[in-house]
Amino acid sequence: MRVRNNNMRLDSDGTARRASVGRLVCSYTFVFAVFFACVFSPFWVYGRSFFRSVDGLTQYLPELTYSRSWLGDVLSNLRQGRFEIPFWSLSIGLGQRIFGNVVSYKPLNFLYCLFPRDSIEQYLVLRMVIGLYLSGLSFLAFGWSRTKNNAHLILGCMIYVFSGFIPFTVTRHWLFMEMTFAFPLMLVGVDQIFEGNWSWLFIVTVFVIAMSYYYTLFMITLPAVIYAVFHYFELDSGERVRRGGLGRIFLRHVVQYFMGVCLAMVSLLPMMFVTLDSCRVATQEDMSLLFWEPRVYLKYIESIVAAKNISYGGSFLALPSLALIGVIGTFFYHRKKDRLLFGQVALYTMVFLIPALTMVFSAFMGKTMRWFYVYTFWIALATACILPKLQRDDGRAFFFSVKAFCVYALTFLGVCVWTGVAVSINLVLAFVGIVVFWFTCMSDRGRRHKRARIAVLFLVLLVELTVKSYERFSPQYENMISTFYNGGQLLDRAKDNAVEVLALAEDDSVYRVDSIVESTSNRLTLANYGMRDGVNGVSSYYNLNSDRLASWSLDLGNSHQGSPFAIVDMAQRTALNALTGVKYAVALEDAKGRVPYGYDRVESRDKKLTDGTETTAHLYRNRYALPIAYTYDRYIDAEAYAQLPPNRKEQAMLQGVVLEDGLSLPQAELKFDDNVLLDSDAVIAELERIAADDENLEIVDGALHVKKANYTASIAVEPVEGEVYLQFRGIEYRSVNYAIEEAERRHANGEAYLRVLASKRKARQWEPDASSDLIASCGSASDEVDLRDPSNQYYAGKRDVLLNLGYIKTEKKLKIKFSNPGVYRFDSVALVCQPMDGFEEKIAPLQANGARSIQMEGNRVTLKYECDGDALACLSIPFDGGWSARVDGEPAEIVPANVAFMGVKLSKGAHTVEFSYMPRGLKLGAAISLVTLLVLVGVGVAQALRRRRSRG
Repeated sequence: MRVRNNNMRLDSDGTARRASVGRLVCSYTFVFAVFFACVFSPFWVYGRSFFRSVDGLTQYLPELTYSRSWLGDVLSNLRQGRFEIPFWSLSIGLGQRIFGNVVSYKPLNFLYCLFPRDSIEQYLVLRMVIGLYLSGLSFLAFGWSRTKNNAHLILGCMIYVFSGFIPFTVTRHWLFMEMTFAFPLMLVGVDQIFEGNWSWLFIVTVFVIAMSYYYTLFMITLPAVIYAVFHYFELDSGERVRRGGLGRIFLRHVVQYFMGVCLAMVSLLPMMFVTLDSCRVATQEDMSLLFWEPRVYLKYIESIVAAKNISYGGSFLALPSLALIGVIGTFFYHRKKDRLLFGQVALYTMVFLIPALTMVFSAFMGKTMRWFYVYTFWIALATACILPKLQRDDGRAFFFSVKAFCVYALTFLGVCVWTGVAVSINLVLAFVGIVVFWFTCMSDRGRRHKRARIAVLFLVLLVELTVKSYERFSPQYENMISTFYNGGQLLDRAKDNAVEVLALAEDDSVYRVDSIVESTSNRLTLANYGMRDGVNGVSSYYNLNSDRLASWSLDLGNSHQGSPFAIVDMAQRTALNALTGVKYAVALEDAKGRVPYGYDRVESRDKKLTDGTETTAHLYRNRYALPIAYTYDRYIDAEAYAQLPPNRKEQAMLQGVVLEDGLSLPQAELKFDDNVLLDSDAVIAELERIAADDENLEIVDGALHVKKANYTASIAVEPVEGEVYLQFRGIEYRSVNYAIEEAERRHANGEAYLRVLASKRKARQWEPDASSDLIASCGSASDEVDLRDPSNQYYAGKRDVLLNLGYIKTEKKLKIKFSNPGVYRFDSVALVCQPMDGFEEKIAPLQANGARSIQMEGNRVTLKYECDGDALACLSIPFDGGWSARVDGEPAEIVPANVAFMGVKLSKGAHTVEFSYMPRGLKLGAAISLVTLLVLVGVGVAQALRRRRSRG
């Protein structure tokens, strides 16, 4: 009878717990819907979608649309009884791997498969809702173990989901949404493991995140490890012994984490190989490891309440008044069970304040502070746990918080006076929120009306978070909303190029197309058109772009490659387009001036752009086109090639293949016919002449000190005919605060005190320009390069740059425009003309020795050749360790050809070459995943049998 009563009590407790959880979830769902509608109302008010301009159209839209069609192809193959999975595509970055660059196992991405293609904006709204809702739900799951006060737990949840990192960073980069809902679940799993349990939640969370993105896995693993350490010291000695001691606790965590990672090896291991082969790096040469620049700390003070980005990569706080009260309250309470919250908040504050720690938490990716979501998480949880205590005590903790806030407010005002920044309305709202908290929660009258008190707290929080959202997105303030596309125009905007006219070619051969765009911003926005528009383009803008391909393009001085991984195109250079197999070019009317030499217009079609502009789309055919596979009978030593200037490197590849090992081929005797119109001395002399009469330009030790934005210098050029380049060797840009010089000059000239004061304030407000466009033009043709300041996340050091000014026939003036002030330093500069009257003779041998047949099916490329002697077959697809080759059915070695591409040695005669692709690590990763799955199934069965025996 006693057992029955115990069972009845347990059943009753379980029912009560489920009812309480049910009420919590229902209340949270209602509150979430209200907050989502209000906080993101700027998007509805201004009619914007959740797709941001550059990354949204360049990377996220192609990723989603391609993942959708890729999964459809896989399922279609399965229905037809063929287990065939595409692993690479010619339309991705000149022919790169699908996994890592495009398709990843992000669960929410495949949700798009349930939508029609033209409903992508509706899908993204649903994706945002689901992702943010899950983030809040997982916060509640962990927060429930720290406080059972449902109302304040939901308050903290709203702070986590709708302030700081999530609304201001996830809306721009929603691929990081997974970690915002996975991290709290991982902490729940850590707690379960501490109790001595086998945490399936922990294993599944690790598995899902490891499958989706290894970087996200790092971003949740390190904070979870830190929590586990804090949690261990939170226990008293008796609890540590009861739970097995440090050794067993550590071992249980490691084993289960290892199980989750091994289960994901089918994706994680190939991704690791992709990462090792990629060029995704970040360097900050001027970045101190101990201290930020003073302006960063000043912005941090502002951003505690204001919706301002502190530094690169989404470092937002924008805390409401309740969060300020909660965080400050953690410094007041010193009881042991509150030290975890205090320690976490203090730790992540220190992580931000010390750049070296920021580097560690950013996975050594520089200033990308995407770990800030953890900062907001612990602040939100501290708020949920501390606010009830503040309301129960005698007011000492609250007044401690008020005093601390007053100190902060005075500091904030001092920063505003010092820098000349306007006082944020959010500081006023924070003060109002604290006053309201006093009257509703601390006064005797407020404490008697619990429901009204809670309702007021939610209302205050809603108002503050909505105002912060408008401060960030509204055109009257930060105007971040302008970076998002108008609703209903996304897919049309993606078609604002001339690719559709390619259908008029009616050509079923294998070739590449160059989509020429005149505007710099449009060129970047419409990159990756190959994958997005279903053609074989020359654009390769991917996070994990091939390191060989990126280095090859940079070494050639590609002016359209700002970041190392962002190869927009080949800058319309005739030789480079030919070497990469470009057979057609398409261009709108305004981009006709950038059509390379040797292209003949074959078709045109009227077109209307998204903004209503009427234009014409043109199709051009390259009379000097090469197939994507051709042979060389001469080679160039890689070391000798590396010493050539960029313009001669492309001419060299027309004469021989660049190899690290000659493979018994004769060495090419390189000949060059370029003309130097203006050498470095001549250009510097002309600029010195201009600088003598212009205070906005100063030349010191050969470096150009440009002191005015959009400054332009003009240099006369002799009559010329040919493809003209402005070539810099070893150029770099550094942003300089010339406002200091202006303030000193005003002071020295004895100008009015207020004018001097205004100049000094302007100097204090200065922030370095992350980059500057150097634009060169000769007549109607122009070209530009994006030079990065060392403070920029993607600064790549000194580089060679070749600006392609197109084919010129007459006398022109060379104009060089500098978009931002600063110091432009270079080793040398020259204006070079490459005559094109002999180009047909140069390209003829490669045209004659092209592959006779090119077939692509699945993960295979089959080529047929007819060789007059020993040769090297070059396939202009980026070199990747996942490729294997067979020549006439026999295995053959693939060597890097022309630095970035693939080559196979052939002998005299007819040959069939088959290239096959299988991602490196996929088979081993799949085997590890399968074994791990079987082990986990065995563990699950054993646990089920043990539970059955216990019940028996």
